[in-house]
Amino acid sequence: AIKLKDDSASFYSNLGTAYFAQKKYEQAAQEYTKALALDPDIFERKSRGGISVQLAGTTDRAKYEYVMAKMYASFGNLDRCLVYLRKSMEDGYSGINDVYKDREFATLRKDPRFAALMASRSKVLQIPPDQQPPQP
Repeated sequence: AIKLKDDSASFYSNLGTAYFAQKKYEQAAQEYTKALALDPDIFERKSRGGISVQLAGTTDRAKYEYVMAKMYASFGNLDRCLVYLRKSMEDGYSGINDVYKDREFATLRKDPRFAALMASRSKVLQIPPDQQPPQP
């Protein structure tokens, strides 16, 4: 379908979802990025039903949300990035500290909202104070 109509954000979004379901996260992110470049609001208008059906559980959803946050960060859309980053944290994404090393988040790390979100992670994740990981 993409070969026939390569300017359709929906096609790239659907292809990204297919890659994500196969745990091919980098390929999924590439396709989602193409979709976002064609239509900056594609993921806001589109129902999450397609991806939700394919996600086996909270762990997959948390990873998906992190990938989305990373993608929005790479486009400079820090507002949407923070929304997805918070969702990822709420769903217990185990790799959340990667936000400190992933280059896509370099600009976000300078934003005071990012610092506030990461400082609140024990509250978001409901981790008891004596079990909180050290701040990087």
